[in-house]
Amino acid sequence: MNGFKEFSKLSLKSGLWFCFYLLAQTFSGILLFIVKISTDKSFVRRFMELFAPIYRDSSGYSIEKNYEVLNLFNHLMDNFVNETLLITGIIIICFALVRFKSNNNELVNDKNSSLTKRETLLLLIGGVCFNIIISAFIYFLVPSGVISDYSSSIEGITTSEMWLINLISMGIVTPVVEEIVFRYGIMGCFIGVNPALAISYQAILFATVHGSPIQMVYTFVLGITFGYLTYKTRSILPSILLHISLNSSTIIVSNMFSNNEFVGLFYSIFVIIISFYIANHFKKN
Repeated sequence: MNGFKEFSKLSLKSGLWFCFYLLAQTFSGILLFIVKISTDKSFVRRFMELFAPIYRDSSGYSIEKNYEVLNLFNHLMDNFVNETLLITGIIIICFALVRFKSNNNELVNDKNSSLTKRETLLLLIGGVCFNIIISAFIYFLVPSGVISDYSSSIEGITTSEMWLINLISMGIVTPVVEEIVFRYGIMGCFIGVNPALAISYQAILFATVHGSPIQMVYTFVLGITFGYLTYKTRSILPSILLHISLNSSTIIVSNMFSNNEFVGLFYSIFVIIISFYIANHFKKN
């Protein structure tokens, strides 16, 4: 009975972390939406133009109409996704810093948070390797029709005129936030009770917030990898570096070689070879 109570308590605690993550994103989106409506007349005009045909429809309430409204709202929100991620990041990182000081969690213990130059470089190499593996999985194993849908859904994320802001928000801030929420917060609740359950549970939740079916497949595998790395090292720092390297290399390579994926692939392999050489130099010294 005590075991069930403890499990229920930990489940509630991990659920609160997940809800806090979703609420922070929702709050950030609504805040930015209100600011846009209040300050940007062109945004208001676009908003009215998009939604006017729906509300002129005299057919009344329907589920289809609700979905249409939701899709249009998501389309508008895509215009300031970077700002939403940055505000979400500020909220969660500030909350985590307070937690780190008041809660002695081994996953953020100073003794477990030091990395050598070689370890840091190998983690960064690992992120680029994951980028290559994921790209190969998508382009060689996934049906072309599914790929086109997937590519169109992330086109504005990986390739954009504001790619530097993308790099900061999605390449750096988002990995830090996700490692705090999923590996420190959610996984940390169960890690002392059942490590396998903790790693699997957070990986499932991590996959569910990544939208498309293709993303859910590889983000589940990444969630397992990040979780296992955190468990073995007793620190979230290695998984943060690996995650940053993966996201950042995706954005950088996509923007540099948007017209030729194979050139980007060879460039990534070249970077890995050079990095391994440098890492080997650190080992000898």
